[in-house]
Amino acid sequence: MHIILNVWRGEKDPKTGKELWKGSGKLLERIELEEEQGIIGITTVM
Repeated sequence: MHIILNVWRGEKDPKTGKELWKGSGKLLERIELEEEQGIIGITTVM
């Protein structure tokens, strides 16, 4: 859940300014390309 929210919100670390969503976005891309596996539940999306 947190990975998706990072990407949707473009989340940044408030102390360092590090763009947390970039790493999450790369992981989601790897899942799309079937290089990694992931699952999500309907309650997670809601």
